[in-house]
Amino acid sequence: MSCQTLHLHIGSPKTATTALQVHLQKHRTALAGQGLLYPESGVLHSNAWERPGAPVDNYLAPAHHGFIWWPSSHAGPVCLAETSVWDQLGEELEKTPCPDAVVSNEAFWFVPAAEVRARCAGVFKGKIRLICYLRRQDGSAASNYAEFCKMGYFTGSPDAFLDQGQALGANRVVADTVRSLDYQTWLTPWIEAFGRENVTVRVFEKDRLVQGDIGRDFLSQLIPGKTIGENLPPAGWHNESLDPRALVVIREFRRSLESSPLAPKAPGWGQHEGEIRDRLRDAAVAAGWTGCKALVWEPEQAAALLERHASGNGWLQEQWGPVGEETSFFPASRPSGPANLPSMKDLPGDQLARFYEKLLLEPLGFDCFRAVGAPDEEAERWRVRCGQLEQQLSAAQKRATSRRKSIIQAVRNVEESLMMLEDSRRWRLMHLGSRRRASKSLGRLRDWVEKLRSRLGI
Repeated sequence: MSCQTLHLHIGSPKTATTALQVHLQKHRTALAGQGLLYPESGVLHSNAWERPGAPVDNYLAPAHHGFIWWPSSHAGPVCLAETSVWDQLGEELEKTPCPDAVVSNEAFWFVPAAEVRARCAGVFKGKIRLICYLRRQDGSAASNYAEFCKMGYFTGSPDAFLDQGQALGANRVVADTVRSLDYQTWLTPWIEAFGRENVTVRVFEKDRLVQGDIGRDFLSQLIPGKTIGENLPPAGWHNESLDPRALVVIREFRRSLESSPLAPKAPGWGQHEGEIRDRLRDAAVAAGWTGCKALVWEPEQAAALLERHASGNGWLQEQWGPVGEETSFFPASRPSGPANLPSMKDLPGDQLARFYEKLLLEPLGFDCFRAVGAPDEEAERWRVRCGQLEQQLSAAQKRATSRRKSIIQAVRNVEESLMMLEDSRRWRLMHLGSRRRASKSLGRLRDWVEKLRSRLGI
């Protein structure tokens, strides 16, 4: 027996997709025992960089299916991965005893539906069904804005973020994210490619999910009339919301990196991104920026955004909306306060100091050196220097000296280490072409240091 029905979970982004994918991967053995396969083919584990077929600059969560290539620069379109990865899926679907299988990756949302249909048809001859979750546009736009700021793909204002839908430019995926808020236009090609009867659309709101849980809701929709996964624990939530203070400072910090070797478009960036994101989160916690949800839009902005998409939301209600007392696809607007994003100048200096203390030293030192192709010996010297500086910083804190002076010293150490690198014997013996490329990268890094000095008022 082989798989008879393939379910594609196509998104949309910021609808607890990570929580769902981790849930499916964690319980794949139990689900297989109930007739549902979560394929092993294409799943990106923690060693994703070493797996065959995984694009070098494709950063995906550990339980995603890597059938999509999401360019780290976000400057180009999202594409389907090479056929070899899909061929492995076809072989697994052919051999499995499970009658149903599900593949999940929210990046499907950005790939042309006809291309996905063609690729699936090339490896699977059974029935294909789609499922996706949608958030009300104001919530979806706010969550995506925070995510793109956190990742460094977009560092402009909330208003500028919504304007991205009018032009592709250097933020192709950001632009597509904003454009995809027109759910009717975005879903129509999927209906045409797979058939309306094969498309399930759900509202991403806790009070609309089965038992308020994405895992239970998702599994309840896959195979009508069959209960699967009821004995599994809740899926939980994996991507925490950013505090408004953390969002603003991370956005400004990411902006300061745009011309550095750690910018998202820089070669090798994706290999360090997980470490940098973790350090950003830890730095925000160290500064005390937790416990408050960022409100991105003013009430008038949210209302205007919903009005802009009222017609498409009416179409959603006709196609998949609830019946009875509910008269709209999405729940009505809930009372909320005004946008609460502060300006940098409103943040206390000691909080900013704690943020930079936690963030500045190790990841922006050692990784910068690796990113510009410094010799291993020089990178190791820098690592040791960072360790010494951390000890000095700790001692300075115990003596209750100024945190600001410690940060200034950290920046000066970055500058000194750049000079050490250029004065080193290995540098002078480096091939001319390599030296020119490294000099260019170091120049960008110096520019970044200058910007940071300026922002810190050093």
